Amino acid sequence: MKTLKKALALVLAVSVMAVSGSALAAVEGNCTITGGSSTYDTSYDASAKSLTVAAPGANVGDQMTFVILDKDANVTNVAEGDILYVDQKAATASDKSFTGKINLLRVTGASGEMPDGSYPVRIGYYNSAGDFQLGVGNLVISTIVPAAVNSITTDATANATAGEALAITATVNAVGGASTAYTWTVTSKPDGATATVTGNSFVADKVGTYVVTAASDYDDSKTATKTITVTDSAPTLTSASIDGDSSAYTDETVTLTGSFVNSGKPGVTLTWSVEGGATLSTTEGATTVVTPSGVGTVTVTLTATSETGVVQTDTHTITFTERPAGGGTRTVTIKWGDIALDGAANSSDVSVLLYAAVDKGAKSWSYGGYTFTFNSDTVTDSTTSGQYVMTAGGSPIKWGDIALDGAANSSDVSVLLYAAVDKGAKSWSLKSGVATFNTNLDITLTPKAE
Repeated sequence: MKTLKKALALVLAVSVMAVSGSALAAVEGNCTITGGSSTYDTSYDASAKSLTVAAPGANVGDQMTFVILDKDANVTNVAEGDILYVDQKAATASDKSFTGKINLLRVTGASGEMPDGSYPVRIGYYNSAGDFQLGVGNLVISTIVPAAVNSITTDATANATAGEALAITATVNAVGGASTAYTWTVTSKPDGATATVTGNSFVADKVGTYVVTAASDYDDSKTATKTITVTDSAPTLTSASIDGDSSAYTDETVTLTGSFVNSGKPGVTLTWSVEGGATLSTTEGATTVVTPSGVGTVTVTLTATSETGVVQTDTHTITFTERPAGGGTRTVTIKWGDIALDGAANSSDVSVLLYAAVDKGAKSWSYGGYTFTFNSDTVTDSTTSGQYVMTAGGSPIKWGDIALDGAANSSDVSVLLYAAVDKGAKSWSLKSGVATFNTNLDITLTPKAE
């Protein structure tokens, strides 16, 4: 192979001869570029690319010189820096062409690669008459970008409302004609929740945290995730509460009643759990009965869950102690005015009180292991038949004496009715404090003297 310097001299000589009209005149068009492709992809291994040029008029033994000039070269005044590639071979009877594997990385420059463009190609040879034959063509070099997905992105977080659609989108950075389509999937959701993505529309049925992932349809290894926080539409489930005694003997049970405030979507489930030495009669529903296994304090938790997944809780502690020999003072919590001891004081208690007052209905009611008797300050222990005296706020009381005037009778009917329908007094004075209609009141039970 001739050196670059020699090839430069040859080309320069050809240019001079063509201009001066010397006997060694260059003849344009007697060489052709054939075969292969003249477009080269610089993003691949350029050394594996080839280009074939032919000199059909060459005789056996003619020296053919293959030259690539810089795209900005002046072919009539070639400078040394204009020559990018040169090679040489002798023509044979069967081969009057040159197939060169063009190493584009040989080209100098900051990128180390031949820039895109159209490059003049010259192939020359001396024929038997001593004339230098010159073929003309162009080598076109362009960068071909392979189809690929570089990345896919989306906003990291979003907020949605349970049961309502949320539009979500992603952006695919694709080159080389690769598809920009993508598909969403739900990759994480709360237990028991249902979530779907149809196109770019996300819908979840419960509150909580969801994760969705967008994957490129062209290259599913390219993904992006979004965390969606789903909340309930206001108003909603706002509270849960427990009513019931906070102390009892170990030979007693305690009935607890659960309630909640929910102004959102209907459907609230109540569940119970207990920590400590006790068992529950049921773990679901509005009430449960706590049975102790011994002395100690237990904690009962009520969990209210709406159909959209909103959760509210309340806890209630109960201290169980051994019943003292001969009885002992204890406290029972009731709602003032709840004569029937069914959990609430309302207009339905009016008929219960009236029937008791005129001796036409039940005169005793059981609650918390004790029996309360109409117009009596004495309470009976349902287990031991022991007798206890009732006081509230330090004042003796009689069961059914709503007005706290010393006796339970038919006159309390109107007092209870007015309170129930919010037309009369709803609070009555005690020795210390007040008793308020349908509000918790602690009643102290003191063993009755023999």
